[in-house]
Amino acid sequence: MENFWKASLSICGFSAVAAFVFWSLYKNWLSLPIFSRLNQNYTFILMLVFLILTFAALSLMLITYLKVNSTKEQENNSIVNQSAAFCYRKNPELKVMLVRTSGRRWTFPKGTNVEGQSNYSTARINALEEAGVKGFIQKKPFSNYKHYKQELKNDGKDCLNEIFFLKVDEVVACNEAHRKPTWFTFDEAEIALREGRDAFYAKEFSRVINEAKIILST
Repeated sequence: MENFWKASLSICGFSAVAAFVFWSLYKNWLSLPIFSRLNQNYTFILMLVFLILTFAALSLMLITYLKVNSTKEQENNSIVNQSAAFCYRKNPELKVMLVRTSGRRWTFPKGTNVEGQSNYSTARINALEEAGVKGFIQKKPFSNYKHYKQELKNDGKDCLNEIFFLKVDEVVACNEAHRKPTWFTFDEAEIALREGRDAFYAKEFSRVINEAKIILST
């Protein structure tokens, strides 16, 4: 609806400007030598055609611009931006904590980004709420990944997640009992994260696990 009103106002503006230009040109161009050979009706028709073609070109440019921006807006609105915490410990083996989704799949603790709140804070808060872990979280993500968020029975959205390392110092009771926070070795976590997911999203989780393994093993 917003784009409709923008288009309407723009076309009205173009129309007003075009009418003014048309009238000005019509009065001034009559004195040019080329128009002295034409009668007034032919001159009017010629300039009217010129005006229509100009207006059509401007309208086409406007419609194209609005369509492109509308497509970009729809694409942006169809992706949910989230932040996830890669909760790990080394005692002595590297392990990562995963939690259950409402659909019983394993995932990283995560939450939707909130305006006015840093993404790493979102990841840290959700790590505490979903997994019951506290610790030092890095302020810069080490990677990102996409996953599919099932919202309704036959509906869902792509989510783009930034993921932050959180070195766990303390484990407390989590607020969401159904999450079942569990420690996994990296190899076990990769298998668990791939279960029940399409190939593309399964590869996304595998990539994140492998990137984390390389970084934390050095």
